Amino acid sequence: MDNNGRIYKLLLVSLIFIIAFEIIFISSHFFILRDVFKYEMNYISKSQHSEIKSFSSDFSQKSQATPKENKKETDLMPKPLSNPPKIIKAVYLTGWSAGRNSTIDYLINLSKQADINAVVIDLKDYSGRISYKTSSSLIHRYGGEENKILDINSLIQKLHDNHIYVIGRIVVFQDPILALANPRLAIHDKSKVPFSLSSSTTSSVSSNINNLAERKKIFDSTSSLWTDNRGSFWIDPASREDWQYNLALAQDAAQRGFDEINFDYVRFPSSGKLENMMFPFWQEKTPMHSVIKEFYNYLHQGLSKTKISLDIFGMSTVSSNGLGIGQILEDSFGYFDYVCPMVYPSHFSHGFLGHYNPADYPYEVIKYSMDSAFKELSYFEDSIKSSITSSSVCSTYTTSSVASNIYFTSSSSSSSLNNSYRNISNRRQTQLRPWLQYFDLGAVYDRKMIQSEIKAVEDSAQNHFYGFMLWNPNNIYTKDVLEKVP
Repeated sequence: MDNNGRIYKLLLVSLIFIIAFEIIFISSHFFILRDVFKYEMNYISKSQHSEIKSFSSDFSQKSQATPKENKKETDLMPKPLSNPPKIIKAVYLTGWSAGRNSTIDYLINLSKQADINAVVIDLKDYSGRISYKTSSSLIHRYGGEENKILDINSLIQKLHDNHIYVIGRIVVFQDPILALANPRLAIHDKSKVPFSLSSSTTSSVSSNINNLAERKKIFDSTSSLWTDNRGSFWIDPASREDWQYNLALAQDAAQRGFDEINFDYVRFPSSGKLENMMFPFWQEKTPMHSVIKEFYNYLHQGLSKTKISLDIFGMSTVSSNGLGIGQILEDSFGYFDYVCPMVYPSHFSHGFLGHYNPADYPYEVIKYSMDSAFKELSYFEDSIKSSITSSSVCSTYTTSSVASNIYFTSSSSSSSLNNSYRNISNRRQTQLRPWLQYFDLGAVYDRKMIQSEIKAVEDSAQNHFYGFMLWNPNNIYTKDVLEKVP
């Protein structure tokens, strides 16, 4: 028993020693662990966005200066370039890329060695995430902001200091974040609603569901949201609240010194089970392009002192039927400073201009498309000079009793929505500045192919050449491809 007692005593002492050691170890590392945790909470996005590569890539953002608390934010806001370049030659960056100092330093260095003087930065991308913290209470309401760019004002100032023109890009009607936050604004799926809609003959719920309780039952739920082929949610393009949301973001960016605001995905969806779409606001008796055109006017009026641009499908340069998404090239003239056809050769269908694979013929595809676009613009300008055939008539809307500006139907006819809004006193002098392909799809796009694209734009525009924008989703641009021509 004595030997066993001594053994038990030794084991007990050893256990106490081990516990004491663990307590000392944990205590000594507590503050380090606490600081790391606090950093992660403050600087690592809560979103599971696919573009987040690693913790280390975000850690580098900590070196960016944050706004001084003892200064008003308006005191730190830069101004747009006082003497912006007439010809814009831009590359595209995501919000994450723009938030990394190493990427911005590389871009600045590239602009000094290559034929680049501008950058397009995502303000709101395809996910609906906003790249920085805004000052808008309307935007705060939906929780879509993300600290991809920690100090947007300092970023713009740094780019301006290096004579780089800064364009902010907003993806408009494809917006999963807003759709989930406020499904009453979104497109829904007939096949997912909790009760039969067999009596509906069109996708317009405003026309077919008059019972307010049924309407709320559908649109207050996220379970019936419609998705495109990529699984993304869309907002009804006729939703005025969404218009206000995107305008608020554009206005916030403009007051921070962005030289131009660019709008993308200003259209109805183009993929997915389109026959299942239900719209809380849009009525099919109003043409799609009329709804989109009214939004153009809304942006034009709301950003009257800001340069704005619009991205449209490349095929819209050679087709005037709206492409089933509401995009007609001529409709955009007068409302935007720049219209930007996405004339990526890889996106034109097999057989275009007799080419089985249009991607192999960048010069021919882009030259033909831009020739057509410039011809349309010339027709428009001639019509303005000759006469203004109709006066502006804005559509009016009535709201239901459930809530202001949540459910409404148009009280105007399609003909009134189809008015041109061409007010000669304030219309913009629209110029064409296309997006060009800087990625491998359908063919390898090396220096020769990309330079062929640029040459096609120059040859088509002649004296009306205002530049181009290069799209590479990977944000990789090299000096050898964009080297300045002596």
